[in-house]
Amino acid sequence: MCPYRLINMEIVSKFYSKKDPGIIKYLFLLDTGETIEGVFLPFKKGEICVSCQLGCPINCIFCETGKNGFTRNLSKGEIITQVKLIQADIQKRKKKSIHSITFMGMGEPLLNYKNIKNAILTLRKNLKIERIRLSTVGIIP
Repeated sequence: MCPYRLINMEIVSKFYSKKDPGIIKYLFLLDTGETIEGVFLPFKKGEICVSCQLGCPINCIFCETGKNGFTRNLSKGEIITQVKLIQADIQKRKKKSIHSITFMGMGEPLLNYKNIKNAILTLRKNLKIERIRLSTVGIIP
């Protein structure tokens, strides 16, 4: 039995960077019809960045995500499914595995703390991810 539930989500487009070869930006379509983004970075061992919210309530001046507003937090399953879809695509194409995940796609991870924490615990235990990082603007409880 799978210790987590994958969500009905699909990769609807991929953008391949011309400036930085190997970088792939993914656009995911959620089963709700909404879209989120993820990125593969071809560092030594392979890193991905995933989204934790649909939009962002912070609206930092350096980030485009907040300009479109905030809709909701992503579930644990939606977070893990992004990882699994990118991982499957990269392994199929490049025979490379994902060793590092950074939560710095769409959204502020600390405003979705419960789902991020549960996703991190699941990813570490079941997917053998070596390094997990969380990028934040500094939300204090």
